[in-house]
Amino acid sequence: MSEADLGPLEERRFQREREARKIAESQLEDQSLELYLAQIKLEQHYAQTIEVFASLMSGRSGRPRASLRQLARRVKIFARALNLNEQEINDLHLAAMLCDVGKLTLSDEILITPVFEMNKDQFSVFSKHPRLAYEALITLEPLGSVAAIVRDHAEQFDGSGYPAGKRWEEVSVSARILCMEKDHDAMLNGILTPKAATEAGARRFVLDHRGSRYDPEMVDLWISIQDRFDIDQDAADEMALHPLALSAGMTLTRDLTSRGGVLMLGAGKVLTQHLIEKLLELEISASNEFVLYVVPAPKREPGEKSYKDQC
Repeated sequence: MSEADLGPLEERRFQREREARKIAESQLEDQSLELYLAQIKLEQHYAQTIEVFASLMSGRSGRPRASLRQLARRVKIFARALNLNEQEINDLHLAAMLCDVGKLTLSDEILITPVFEMNKDQFSVFSKHPRLAYEALITLEPLGSVAAIVRDHAEQFDGSGYPAGKRWEEVSVSARILCMEKDHDAMLNGILTPKAATEAGARRFVLDHRGSRYDPEMVDLWISIQDRFDIDQDAADEMALHPLALSAGMTLTRDLTSRGGVLMLGAGKVLTQHLIEKLLELEISASNEFVLYVVPAPKREPGEKSYKDQC
């Protein structure tokens, strides 16, 4: 039965239901934005700790700060391809930033030795670093889930990983992602081998260990999404704008993260005027200027899916 066939009472009832749904949707959006505000306020309590850890690690672990941030960006892209939710993606992002914190207790001798060149005693000490990181991070209440990812990120598909040699089914998807991406990054930075690998060499390393270090299905997916790791980064119509310059209908081309690495908005998010106003409010609350990478609404082709939709 169409609405045209309804009587006056039924029409009013349907109208009230439509209005109620509209109000509920608006309230849901408000609640989501309020969560962003609460998230920023919570983050301010531990963002400085994360930044300090990241700075210390970049100076000792052999992984440059820029490389650490690249690792954090790549794990998020891989996570979306595996359909992780936004909270899981946020936790994984932070885990990537903090994955080497356990190395702060290691000697310089061990840190300058490529992993595949370590002797038995050196590797015995080195292999404890994920557990040491877990023990340090678990004391920070907001980082409980992050600590678990960091603890398990060196476990391997065939059970030969460390620190616990866990069975693969005991390892979270987030830790599996970080395992692959961190090894890829370590190859590029000469952490696993004496000589840093090229991108092709690092990718070959992952392929060569398909079914031993890494889950074969995840490796296959990882290879299939290589082009996504640089998606929208060089888009000709991409603009970097502050919230005051944003317009409703623009689409984020890159994740918006806070200073502490907390994911606020994911790539592919279409901005509404209400959301833009909340971003302005967030700037004041966080005492920090945001820069958003966006494409204007008219640039999108009819029916074209955003990157996040495609994932």
